[in-house]
Amino acid sequence: VIISSNVAKFDHKPTSEPLDLQFLIGDRPVLPRHAYLHLKVDGGEHEIFELDKPVNLNGFQGYYSKLIDASEYSQGDILAGWLEVIDPAGHSLIDSGTAEDPLFIIKFGPDGPPTISQDGLQWAQEDYWLHPGQDYGLQIPMSDMNGYGDIEAVSVDLGFGTDNGLKLRWSATDGCSSQTTTISMVDCVILGNTSYFDPFFVLEMTFELGWEFNPDTSIIRTVMVEVQDDAGQS
Repeated sequence: VIISSNVAKFDHKPTSEPLDLQFLIGDRPVLPRHAYLHLKVDGGEHEIFELDKPVNLNGFQGYYSKLIDASEYSQGDILAGWLEVIDPAGHSLIDSGTAEDPLFIIKFGPDGPPTISQDGLQWAQEDYWLHPGQDYGLQIPMSDMNGYGDIEAVSVDLGFGTDNGLKLRWSATDGCSSQTTTISMVDCVILGNTSYFDPFFVLEMTFELGWEFNPDTSIIRTVMVEVQDDAGQS
């Protein structure tokens, strides 16, 4: 089983540094001896590398790694990778990826902060009066040179400046969630046929107000949206 790794499902890396891939793998009673890394760049060749194995293969877990020369790739290249790891009993490593469903996909290029387009930030419906039990959507247009796979989280505070705690959150890996019992998340989707690495994308967060939501119309609620990428840039 893969316990952890230093590469995300959708990641980005520079070409100016070696690509250091590390995978912490666990198995019993001993660790696998057969361990290979498969790499394939879009439109390029399929390469296979033998992974560097832990010194102690009689343990229960250890790091399998490979240092790849990233200078052979160009900015904008997309690299897919998966593992071929088989233990002495002939069992393959589970969830190690395939050519059709890679363990990870890397886009090579520089990193930059994500931005929110103020022009397209809007409600998905014309009715601005919020009623309990109905679905409401907020459309958030964003740009990031490495796509929405680089976004760590989008946070929305529907009551910014108050202590209502009307906060919603979305991430590409965990989906959407509400931090208050008075708002239920219905769905969060990236609109259109957008891929993980497209630099412009629109997130639609759909939610529903509970009947216990405070309907006081004298309260002015300002919406605040914040986006943060994997590097902590916002």
